[in-house]
Amino acid sequence: MPLEVNPFLSGLRIVDCGDIPVTPYDNAYAIQQIEVGHRDLLHRTPFSSLPNDSLTGTPLVPIAKDGKHHPRVITLGGDHTIVLPLLRSIYSAYGPISVIHFDSHLDTWKPSVFGGAPSERAAINHGTYFYWASREGLIANGSSIASIFFLSFNALSFPSELVCDLLGS
Repeated sequence: MPLEVNPFLSGLRIVDCGDIPVTPYDNAYAIQQIEVGHRDLLHRTPFSSLPNDSLTGTPLVPIAKDGKHHPRVITLGGDHTIVLPLLRSIYSAYGPISVIHFDSHLDTWKPSVFGGAPSERAAINHGTYFYWASREGLIANGSSIASIFFLSFNALSFPSELVCDLLGS
C-alpha cells in the first residue's frame, strides 16, 4: 500500500451512501434532487471527529461557515449535470470554494454562446455549469479555478466575450 496507510484502519469510517434518486425526465428537478441529496449527506454529523494537525499536534479547527465539522463527501460518477448542484451544496456548508477542474473541454461558456440559450432551462447545460456557479458566487473567483485541457487548445485561444472569466485575467 502506498505510504503504508490503510484508510480502513485509520479511525475513519468509510461509507458508500449509494445513489441519490434522480428523475430522468426533468433536468431542472433532477438538479434540485442532487443538491438536496448531497446537502443532506454533507450536513450530517460526521462519525469521525477532527484530528490533530499531523505536523504540530494542535487540534484542527472546522472551516465551515457554521463552525461545525462536516463529513468529507467524495462524489464519483455522473455527468456534467452533477457539478452545479454539488457546488451549491458545498457552498451551503463552506461558502465560496476553490475548484480545480480537470476536463478535456471548457465548461465556462456563457449560455448565449453555448447552446444559444433558447430558454431559461436550456441556459443550464453541459458547457455552462461553471459559468452559473461563478455567477451564483459559489466559486472563489479570481484565483480558484483552473481548467486543465488535454486537447491542443486552451482558454486563451477563445475570445474573452465567449467565456466566463474565472481565472481573474
